[in-house]
Amino acid sequence: MTDFRKILGFAAMATVFAGASYGQTVSCPGQSTPTFPNLYLAVVAGIAPAVASPASPLLLRAEGTTELVSDVVLTGCTATTTTASAALTVFMSQPVTSKPIGTATPQLTEATLLVTPTSAGAPSGATVPYSGVVNGSAVTFTGILFPSTFSMEVANVRVNATGTGATSAPVAVTETLFGGYNGLNTLNIAAVTVGTALQSLVAPAFTLAGSPPSAVVNNAVICTGNAVSVVTGLPTVSFSINVAEVLGGFFKSGVAVGGGSAPSTEYGTFVNTATGAGVPTSGTRIQLAMGGIPAAATVYLPVSITAPGSKAVMQLTSGTTGGFSQVSPVTSPTSLVGVLGGGVAAFTASNGNVTAVYEITTSDPTTIQSFPVPVYVTFTANLVTASQVTVLESYAPTGSTQIPNFAASAATPLNANTITACVTNLLFPFVTSQLGFDTGLAISNTSSDPFGKYGAVPPGTTAPAGACTLNYYGAGAPSPAAVATPSIASGTTYAFVNSSVAPGFQGYVIVQCPFIGGHGFGFVTNLGSAGNSAVAQGYNALSMPAANSSGTKRIFPSATNTEGLPQ
Repeated sequence: MTDFRKILGFAAMATVFAGASYGQTVSCPGQSTPTFPNLYLAVVAGIAPAVASPASPLLLRAEGTTELVSDVVLTGCTATTTTASAALTVFMSQPVTSKPIGTATPQLTEATLLVTPTSAGAPSGATVPYSGVVNGSAVTFTGILFPSTFSMEVANVRVNATGTGATSAPVAVTETLFGGYNGLNTLNIAAVTVGTALQSLVAPAFTLAGSPPSAVVNNAVICTGNAVSVVTGLPTVSFSINVAEVLGGFFKSGVAVGGGSAPSTEYGTFVNTATGAGVPTSGTRIQLAMGGIPAAATVYLPVSITAPGSKAVMQLTSGTTGGFSQVSPVTSPTSLVGVLGGGVAAFTASNGNVTAVYEITTSDPTTIQSFPVPVYVTFTANLVTASQVTVLESYAPTGSTQIPNFAASAATPLNANTITACVTNLLFPFVTSQLGFDTGLAISNTSSDPFGKYGAVPPGTTAPAGACTLNYYGAGAPSPAAVATPSIASGTTYAFVNSSVAPGFQGYVIVQCPFIGGHGFGFVTNLGSAGNSAVAQGYNALSMPAANSSGTKRIFPSATNTEGLPQ
């Protein structure tokens, strides 16, 4: 990608009023316009990014409130006096948000006018900086002593780009300059495009993988857990969200490049570390706000992520505001040390919420920077409750005084993975206790098995158990129609005859059990009824699909189980 902050070589036609201010005038003859296309136009026109002109105005994030615009450089300037104080006012098409510096009254800001003496068009003396005073959409520089011949540059002007209303189509941000002596403007520069605002953050979406590609979202069940292994490390990834910019250069680091600005940094063109002019608080930050995290769960995220096919890097930082403060990776268990490249950091929920903040520490504007972020919501079996995990991706911080700063996101959180209760739903399609017949029902809790099908029982916990609910549908159903069984422990079977619960009933029964691995058997017989031939028929109960918290259907233990009903 190109250097969008390369200064714009704008000169301006000065309007000189005869006798104005006693003959004191300033002029910068000649005017040129920006060279287009800028990067956005180059992309939509199908032009290779390398062809885009470096003189194009900077791309501004439409979500940003402190977006740095391109500098305006005026050359070939002359002044009729070198002793009188002049003033220059810059009017922007959007509110100016350059940060305050110092304690002077009126309040000075980092917005800076740089005046450089010239001779035969070349610099001939030291550049003198003048700090500007911001009032709404205007910046005023006063007390300027213009040399007889000079160039000048307006630098470090930041604006609130949210007012442009830009989305997928670019919106220009312009700058107009008026200058002169004693309140009379002898230098008038028409609106110059110094930025192009565009929605910069790709709409949040989960990372795609596989063939055909599908979202990386893996649900979990309470009784099997999703625990970290001391041997193999991280368990199944819960979900992976993709953090990406629309065009190269929107994600910027907080590191100065070449002592000043570049498309890859949040720094201004003129940097004064003593006053803080041009110095950002941080690089671009991305916040991942997750909800629905169980209290007993631990969320693991990679400490550092390198964008595939790019040199861009983002790293976890300790918060949304303040300077970069790297989050340390966990050191225990040792199986997690060094995983995912630089290790992982652990987060626990507060009121069901976990917030993680990444900062761009190395930017690569030659690529469209895209970071897949794997998220591991880990928990020990049977220690959490059912939950829908959500995630909201946005810029950070919002509502702060630091640079950069962004407007609060109005997006809706994405539903990520679900943590569902361990449930088996069994259908006994024919149950009768009429006309001399009765039905024997058996329910087995097979959560304990030699195959690990339902997960190993963690130390200090017991295998899933619980009372099942018998839901009767048909003639002679008991009142209430839902009847609880005793608790059925793992590895045991509960058997009963239907007449002991619902005498005179005929219909079907749906059994809901709070564990995976439930199986059922029904046996209908009239054995022992007087004057009738013995009749008996047995059948396996059918596994029924159940809606989980996201509304999708599942069959436990599997859709291929010969006992299962089709979905």
